[in-house]
Amino acid sequence: MSYSSLGGSFLPSADYTITGAWTFSQTPTIGSGAYVTTGATQTLTAKSLTAPTITGIVAGVPDLTLGLGTNLTKFCTTQFDAVTGTTGTTLTNIVGLTGFSVVASGVYKFLIEISGTSTANCGIKLGFKYTTTTLTDLEAVGTGFTASAVACQHTTTSTDQASLYAQTAAVIAVRLFGRLTINAAGTIALQGAQNAAHADTTSVYVGSSMTLSRVA
Repeated sequence: MSYSSLGGSFLPSADYTITGAWTFSQTPTIGSGAYVTTGATQTLTAKSLTAPTITGIVAGVPDLTLGLGTNLTKFCTTQFDAVTGTTGTTLTNIVGLTGFSVVASGVYKFLIEISGTSTANCGIKLGFKYTTTTLTDLEAVGTGFTASAVACQHTTTSTDQASLYAQTAAVIAVRLFGRLTINAAGTIALQGAQNAAHADTTSVYVGSSMTLSRVA
């Protein structure tokens, strides 16, 4: 009987009938060619994930000037708390929701989503702070949510720190959207405060957001 070699294995050179059990005298080992091996046993160790810290999508880099058809979303990175004796009813920057750059004659739409807490004694107030920016016009619609009611407000007041939404109630969330036309270039920040001075606290939670999109 003669055999020929093919790829590291041996095949008969003609047709044969083989009877009986096949016996292999060697344990396969990892290597090259046609041999297959058994790898070393690996032990998997359980790992845990640490919750990320929200730092804002533009933290640490210069603020961006939006081109036509582009948008920028920022997030509140530090809980905002307003209480009589500190900021109270004075509109103050919400950390993370500042530094939105705008250009003269640009038209922008905005969407603000606030999650937080207040009481029937203090409520909440939100407004824009303009740094060198002036507006030609503004349209804003706000919806405030308590545990049992919804309130809607509309404003066209475009002066610095004018209220976009203001309600003395136990507000847990506010959604603001609208459009503004820029007269002079600069930056815009979102600010918050109590709507009525009180020892209770008005808070804006981390993760609350503002998106600004240039549309014209």
